[in-house]
Amino acid sequence: IELPPESVTTTVRGAHTLWILPITDHLHTPIGAVVVSGATDSFPANSGLALETVVETLTRDVRLNLELAEMADELNRRHEELNLIYSINATAETEGSDEEQLQHIVDHVLEHMDGDLVLISVPSRKIWTIASSETGRPFTHPSLLKKSETIALDWMRRHGAPLVINDRLEDETSELNYFRPFRTLVVPVLDEREEVIGGLSLSRFKTRPRLVNSDKNLLLTLSGRVTKLIQNSFDTLTGLPRRARFEAQLQRTIEDQGTGSHQHTLILVNVDGMSAINQHFGVLSGDSALALVGARIAGFGRQQDFCCRLGEDEFAVLLRDCDEAVAVRKVVDLQKELAREPFMTGNTRHILRISAGVVSVGAHMTTVEALTKASVVCGIAKEAGGNSVEAFGKAAVKVSAKREELRVLTQVRRALEEDRFVLYAQEIRALQNANADPHFEVLIRLFDEDGKMIPPNDFIPTAEKHHIMPAIDSWVITNVLKQLRHSNLLSVYPQSVCSINLSGQSFVAGGILENVEKTIREQRVPPENICFEVTETAAIADLAAANFSIARVRRLGCRFALDDFGAGLSSFSYLRSLPLDYVKIDGSFVRDICTDHTARVMVTAIHNVGKSMGLCTVAEYVEDQAIIDALTEIGVDYGQGYGIGKPMPLADYLDLHMTGRQQRHG
Repeated sequence: IELPPESVTTTVRGAHTLWILPITDHLHTPIGAVVVSGATDSFPANSGLALETVVETLTRDVRLNLELAEMADELNRRHEELNLIYSINATAETEGSDEEQLQHIVDHVLEHMDGDLVLISVPSRKIWTIASSETGRPFTHPSLLKKSETIALDWMRRHGAPLVINDRLEDETSELNYFRPFRTLVVPVLDEREEVIGGLSLSRFKTRPRLVNSDKNLLLTLSGRVTKLIQNSFDTLTGLPRRARFEAQLQRTIEDQGTGSHQHTLILVNVDGMSAINQHFGVLSGDSALALVGARIAGFGRQQDFCCRLGEDEFAVLLRDCDEAVAVRKVVDLQKELAREPFMTGNTRHILRISAGVVSVGAHMTTVEALTKASVVCGIAKEAGGNSVEAFGKAAVKVSAKREELRVLTQVRRALEEDRFVLYAQEIRALQNANADPHFEVLIRLFDEDGKMIPPNDFIPTAEKHHIMPAIDSWVITNVLKQLRHSNLLSVYPQSVCSINLSGQSFVAGGILENVEKTIREQRVPPENICFEVTETAAIADLAAANFSIARVRRLGCRFALDDFGAGLSSFSYLRSLPLDYVKIDGSFVRDICTDHTARVMVTAIHNVGKSMGLCTVAEYVEDQAIIDALTEIGVDYGQGYGIGKPMPLADYLDLHMTGRQQRHG
C-alpha cells in the first residue's frame, strides 16, 4: 500500500476503527507503519494524539539507527579507501620497476573497490596493465578491451571529464552507443602538458552496486599516482621511455629468449652534430630536433618492438624477431626519411643525420654487455664521418681495434691517476764537439698492470684522440724538472740541454704555458737548460698561435725545437716565420743518407738553411757509424738514434753521467 506521510483513520462497518500511522526516514519516505485496530468505542477521545506521539518516538529512533548505519557504512568506505591508498603508497616506496608498481595498483583497486575488471591503458606509451576477478575474465579479450579503450579515450578528450556508465541508456553517455555487461568508471591519465593520454578504469557487473561520486573521487586520486609514475618513466621531450624502463624490457627479453630460436636486435642511435645545433641556434632548436628524431624513432618499430631515449642525444630500439641485416636496412630507411624532412631553425634548413650501432641480443648476454657492444659499433659509425650504420657482426676487426683502444685508454687514465708513467731519456750527441755537455730528449713510457710496456705509438694517438695529451704533458714537465733538480746534473754540466716534447693539443690549446712557468719557478731549474719540441705539422696547423706560444716560452729563457722537419709538405718559409733554436731533420731522409743521393741533398739543404738562420740542426734516426760519419761531414750539429744510444730510464741516464763525472775526477 502506498502510504501518505500523514496518519490515516478508517472506520470499518461503523463499529470498528483501523489506525495506520507511517514511519518515514529523513527524506520523509515511508519505510514502515504502526497499525492499530479495534472496536471504535474502545478508543478514548485522545487516542489519535497518543498514537502519533508513539509514532514520532519510533520514527526518531528508526532515523537515528539509519543515520548510525549510514555513518558506519561511510566509515567502512573511508577505511577501505585509506587501506587502498596506504597499500598503493607502500608499493610506491618499494624498488620494483614501474611496470610492477602499475600492476600492484590495479591489483589493489580490484581488491579494495569491489571491482570485476581494472585496467590502466596508455596506448601511446604501450602501457596495458590489467587485473580481473573470475567473473571479469571472460571480458578481457584484447579486441573488447581495445574497443573500450578507444571509446573511453575519445570521450575524455572531448569532454575533459571522467566517463561513468551505470546503465546503457543514461542520457549522459547514450551518444557512445556502447554496451557491455559492466558498470564502468574511467578517469584520465595525463602527460606533462595536462593532456589525456590514457585512462584508469574500474568495471563491475550490472548486478553489483552502482558507481557513485565517492568511487569517482577515489579513482581520480589514484589516477594521480598513475600519472606521476608514468611521467617519471617517460622522457618529457619525446614521450619515449627512459633508460631504466628500456633496460628492464631488454633484460626481460634476454631472459625470455632462453634457448629458443628467436633472434632479437638492439640498435643504438646517436644524433650527429647536436652540440653544433645547440651552440649556434640555441637549446630550444636542439630540443625541437631531438623531438623530431624521437617521433621518427617512435614510429620506427612494430607493435612488439620497444624504443627509448637513453640520454641527451642517444636513442635505443629493441627489434624483436629481427636480425642484424634487416635492422641495418631499417636504419638506412630512417636516415633517408630524415633527409627527406629537413629540420628548420628560423630560415635555416638542416638535414638531421644519425649514426647507429646494431647488435644481435644473445640469450646469455647481459643488458650492460648488449648496450656496450651497441655503443662501440655506434662509435665506429660516428668516427666514419656520421650518418652511418655499423653492425657488430660485420665489424669484427673494427670492434677488436676499438676494444684495444678502450683498453689502452683505460691504462692511460689509470697511469695518470696512479702516477704510473715512466720517463726515459735518449742521448742527442754533439757531432762537431766531442766534449759538449749532455744533451738528451725525454721520452715517456707506459707499463700495464702486468709490467708489459705499451709502445708510445699505441697509447699516444689514443691519448690525443681523447684529448688527454695536455694532462700527460703537464705530468711530464713536472716530473722531468723534479728529477733534474734532485740529480744536480745542471750544476755539474751547466751547458746541458734537456728536450721535452709538447703535443699539438697542448701547444695550440694553451694552458700548458702557465704550467711551464709555474713549474720552472717551483723547481728552480734554469730555463736555458730546457728545450721544448713540437712537431712541424702541429706548428703549421695554426702558425699565428704557434708563433705566439714559442715566443712566450723563449721569453722565459727556454729553447725551442721544430721536430720532424721535412716529414710533410714542408716549406723553408716556416723556419723563417717561427722563433726557433733547433730544427730536427726527419729520420726518413737521414736513414737513407748513405744510399740515396736525394736524401743526402735534402739533409744538406735543411742543414745549410738552418745554419744560415742561426739554427742548430739535429738529425734523427741515426742508426750506424756510416750515417754518423756522413752527418759529421755535412756539418750537422747533433745526431740522435739507436746508432748513438738507445733510450734508457731517465734516472739511470742521470746517474750514469753523474757517476762518470765522479770517476773522471777521482
